[in-house]
Amino acid sequence: MQDIVYKQGREEMKKMVSGVILTLFLTSILTSAFNIQSVRSTWAGTVYIHADGSIDPPDAPMITYDNVTYTLTDNITSVGDGIIVKRDNIVIYGAGYTLTGTKEHFYKGIYLSGRMNVTIQNINIQNFFYGIGLAYSSNNSITENNLSANYIYGGVRLDGSCNNSIVGNFFINNGLYVEDSYWNVVEDNTVNGKPLVYLEGASDTSVMEAGQVILVSCNSIKVENLSLLNTIVGVQIWNTNSTTISGNNITRNNIANNDGEGIRLYSSLNYNGISRNNIANNWEGIAIRHVSNHNSISGNNVINNGWGIDLYYSSNNRFYHNNFINNTQQVFIPTPGYTNTWDNGYPSGGNYWNNYTGTDANGDGIGDSPHVIDENNVDNYPLMGQLSSFNTTLGYSVDVISNSTIEHFECFKSNSTIVMHVSNMTANQTVGFCRVTIPHELIAPPYNITVNNAPVEYNTILENETLSIIYFTYEHSQIEIIIVPEHSLTMLLLMLSIITVIVTTLKRKRSLRFSR
Repeated sequence: MQDIVYKQGREEMKKMVSGVILTLFLTSILTSAFNIQSVRSTWAGTVYIHADGSIDPPDAPMITYDNVTYTLTDNITSVGDGIIVKRDNIVIYGAGYTLTGTKEHFYKGIYLSGRMNVTIQNINIQNFFYGIGLAYSSNNSITENNLSANYIYGGVRLDGSCNNSIVGNFFINNGLYVEDSYWNVVEDNTVNGKPLVYLEGASDTSVMEAGQVILVSCNSIKVENLSLLNTIVGVQIWNTNSTTISGNNITRNNIANNDGEGIRLYSSLNYNGISRNNIANNWEGIAIRHVSNHNSISGNNVINNGWGIDLYYSSNNRFYHNNFINNTQQVFIPTPGYTNTWDNGYPSGGNYWNNYTGTDANGDGIGDSPHVIDENNVDNYPLMGQLSSFNTTLGYSVDVISNSTIEHFECFKSNSTIVMHVSNMTANQTVGFCRVTIPHELIAPPYNITVNNAPVEYNTILENETLSIIYFTYEHSQIEIIIVPEHSLTMLLLMLSIITVIVTTLKRKRSLRFSR
């Protein structure tokens, strides 16, 4: 009897397990079928929101029930413009979907021209000429969008557009671009994880941290100690005066790898200063445009840009002590007839141009012939080597012009000594030179100079009440240069003599005492 009950139990268990397995199998099939049906390819094309509220084409992945809120229902890839808006007083809600371009010239992700009261929210926009473009549009809101790799005019471009709100957006490898636009609210945005600093109408303040800096109608702003990487314009100055953008090896702006300009001045005149920045790998290193006059650009490294300097309808700017190295075109002046100054006179000198082919017969570190950009723009005193400026603990800087690589620089306050380690820039370089500008508060002349412990002679190019400029050469290898004031060596020899006399006297006294 027990065997019969046991067998019946086993049969019922088998049926139940089989039923469960069948149920799971059918569920799996239905789930797979549902998933397959829900997967669709990304829609491709351009979407138009017309003035009458209609969506064109009708199969575009966008819905509206009230002709006010337009919601994306899928991703969009476009070989042209993404979404063209021709209607006011609407909301475009991205619902987290992505609008992708192909990086073709002049195509925009979302474009508003002459529009009012349009909100663009929660959409990912990437790979367009610019992500969101506002042209002559006002009272629009751009909020909580992700904008990445929009490569010429950035994630958002404002062109002649006022009273708009740009809040809480995330810019990755692009940024905000402003042209002839005022009274906009730009808050709580980030560029590559750092704050997008937008100041309008501000005065007498300093920018402490930023991923991008935009100054509109400002005065006396300091932009220092920043690292601005992979944005569309590192620092943009519009209608702004008396602003300083500066740094050095320690407090240097590293404005690199931008698809647009490293620094852009637009309609900005009167004593803006751009100094001691590294500006590299940009489409344009420094763009100075539309009546940006009377500015000073000095001590910058402008390296590997398409155009090192772009000068457009601007004059009376002064460029000196900059290093222009391997730019496709060192200076681009599309509007001839505008005169700028490209040196600081003699013996201070002009700029270093790596494509300059002149010679230096008189050994002063300055080329014997001018470097001609065009008939109105001439560097009369081109430098024969790159200029490096080194800060010291005493608050003074030492400028070194050299055809060598300066690997280490140190100034010792305790004994007024400068020590440099240098090496040849190229393997076949046999002769090097240094032209050193030394403030007398650091080391007063005359000087003693040694190269690998061997004394070398120097020429004095300039000596006045505050500084000396000296020049010396050496045979090349990896060498150590030491510069000390002449009196330091004299004092050292005097101290050694005194010590020798004292030791000799003590020895004599000791000998006399033991002889007794």
